Amino acid sequence: MKTIAVATPSRGMIHSRTVDAVIRAVLESGLEFLGWSITHDLPIPTSHEQVCMSALESGADYVWLVEEDVVPPTNAVSLMLETMSQQLTVGAFIDYPISWRPTYNCAKVTSKGTLVWCGNGCLLLDRIVFERLERPWFENTNEVDVRVDGEIVSIRSFPKPYDYGGQDINFSLKIYQSGMRIAYVNPGIAICDHLYLETWGMQGTNKGMHKVLYRPKPERRI
Repeated sequence: MKTIAVATPSRGMIHSRTVDAVIRAVLESGLEFLGWSITHDLPIPTSHEQVCMSALESGADYVWLVEEDVVPPTNAVSLMLETMSQQLTVGAFIDYPISWRPTYNCAKVTSKGTLVWCGNGCLLLDRIVFERLERPWFENTNEVDVRVDGEIVSIRSFPKPYDYGGQDINFSLKIYQSGMRIAYVNPGIAICDHLYLETWGMQGTNKGMHKVLYRPKPERRI
């Protein structure tokens, strides 16, 4: 039986809806679950490097990167595995909205559907990806400008560190430039929810629930 480990670089608060969804998706997949690696109190990109290393140490065949505020669909893992098998790729990514506009922009894809870069919110990878890439896997010391025109991809790097993030773009670009491929799951088939904590619940009360909102998603189209 193939095995899977989940990896979540956390800032200290994983949403309960995320936990519930991840457990359901792993159970639905039929894979043997070897554990959930979580980091605490570490900066980007150190947290990503460590959490993936921990997941790999479990011996898992697949590492599933899930961010702490992303809610994948129940069939996320089985769907990504099916897509990987169909497209002969080493990974698969399910998109999600990141702003209050109903759009998806956590990935850059060519006109024929080749994924150039993506986020880390819902990314399933064969362990061979990490074994083939040099470490560190995650870096944010150089900003990149990626242009896609049909099937033409141009990548420029600048010696300027990202103020925030960037490790996900650089990581997936490394995979793309190595010749390995990540499958992009059509948003008309599957999409993730992306949560937003609007207000903290009031402490010292019996109804102190946090106000958690879902970012808007566009209409599904296949």
